[in-house]
Amino acid sequence: MVRMKKITGFTMIELIIVTSIIGILTAIAIPNFLAARTRAKVSRTRAEQEMLMLALQSYFADRTTYPLNHTKGLLSDIDLIPLTTPIAYMTSLPKDQFQFPELRENRFVGYDVKNKKPLPVDNRFGGYGYLNYLQLAPKKGEVSKENPFSGNSWYLINSLGPDFDLDYNTLTIPHRYISYDPTNGTTSDGDIWLTGP
Repeated sequence: MVRMKKITGFTMIELIIVTSIIGILTAIAIPNFLAARTRAKVSRTRAEQEMLMLALQSYFADRTTYPLNHTKGLLSDIDLIPLTTPIAYMTSLPKDQFQFPELRENRFVGYDVKNKKPLPVDNRFGGYGYLNYLQLAPKKGEVSKENPFSGNSWYLINSLGPDFDLDYNTLTIPHRYISYDPTNGTTSDGDIWLTGP
């Protein structure tokens, strides 16, 4: 007598349950992974801004001034180049983690709805925006009207933040800004900035 082997396998219901569980786990894991990447970029941005602040303080200790902006009142990454040459307070300038290449090419980020024109940001190599508030003061030792921090800060280092647009408006007096806060959502509005000294 010939015995036939009983063929065993998964039923359709079992396969549907397993694929559903895999789908649910994937739906949970992917957003958490993307949020973790954003949190890591924010942490790196804050650390790089601290390094820039230390370099600016060293520059100030040697020269009793901070690097000047080529255009007063214009956030610019190229104005930080004096930190690398002729004396290297930093070996190279860090890139902003939240820069799109196409924005660097256009050299502006954001849009002024009231005046219907782009907000200027001289961002040539994708670095952090830098603004020297002491340079904006009418006389040495006075407080600049543009300074939103009431004269408590002498410079600003700015990153676009996870929303990838400029939330720092240099067209108002005093300047207005939206500060990034992760409690509003990992990719919420706002810039990541640091002021000094």
